[in-house]
Amino acid sequence: MSKFFKKLVLFIIIPLAIGSVLAACENNDNPASAKNDAKKEVREETRQEEIKEDSLQEAADLSGHISIVGSTSVQPLAQLLADAFTDIEPEVVIDVQGVGSSAGIKAVNDGSADIGMASRELNEEEKTWGITEIPIAVDGIAVIVNPNNPVNNLTLEEIAKIYKGEITNISLGYVDDSVKAIWEILTAMYLQKK
Repeated sequence: MSKFFKKLVLFIIIPLAIGSVLAACENNDNPASAKNDAKKEVREETRQEEIKEDSLQEAADLSGHISIVGSTSVQPLAQLLADAFTDIEPEVVIDVQGVGSSAGIKAVNDGSADIGMASRELNEEEKTWGITEIPIAVDGIAVIVNPNNPVNNLTLEEIAKIYKGEITNISLGYVDDSVKAIWEILTAMYLQKK
């Protein structure tokens, strides 16, 4: 599997990094050097294409199986990425399974998955397992109120108390055990960071 990731780095990350560094170093302040800059740019584009072609040739012999397991909210994005990659590398089989964040993290830790998907940060115990956390996106969570509920405005503190079960009266909504599970997500994403 390490050969696969090396080739992936050669194919995607190195050309992007080189291009970014060169773009940051570009100097367009001197009009007299515009012709030289244009020549340099053409040479660099040619070099980038050569690097890309070399990377494609090296990656052409990729084959194998990658198991991606975890969050159901990350699953659609992971599946799109897997499909795009297998369009380029048809000999690589990528299996994406949405079974939940905790299950994905555990699967990576016990070796039954190559990549874990999580829609939350690693907890303190999981951080001690030696697995690497790489954020790829940020979720948004909206709290909505039924139109028949007389409440038309909630503070973050009130939302926190509802999900903790500290507010249970009908004027601020009904709380049951299934709703309390969402509290973990809200806590991890915002309320603890406050």
